[in-house]
Amino acid sequence: TDAETTAAEPTADESVAPAPPGQAITDDAVAGTVSALDAVAACGARKEPGCWAGVAEKGTALLTALEGGGGGELPPALLLPVEALDIEQSEDFGDARLVTVTPSDGTRTASVLMIRTEAGWRLREVFET
Repeated sequence: TDAETTAAEPTADESVAPAPPGQAITDDAVAGTVSALDAVAACGARKEPGCWAGVAEKGTALLTALEGGGGGELPPALLLPVEALDIEQSEDFGDARLVTVTPSDGTRTASVLMIRTEAGWRLREVFET
């Protein structure tokens, strides 16, 4: 029926979620990081505080900072286009993964702690290395 084939309009959280609705959450933290960094760019362009809930883990200091500052407090490497980054998982802690983000332009490397949630991979903490 039309009701079954018509998808509901995505909320701000879903529109930038690393795991699209209806798809299984992948075990690949690198793919989750790529999606999260694409979402960082989208949220920065939108200037909508609610957008960040689809990027960072709920209840974290990082989410609070993003909602208050719009991404300006992120390491510069995380603001570059993903095509300009080498993204590699460096540690596996089960549902938490440490991922290294190395820019090709000489910008300082960053590390991100990714958390796998029911909604997909989210940033929990970011570090400039």
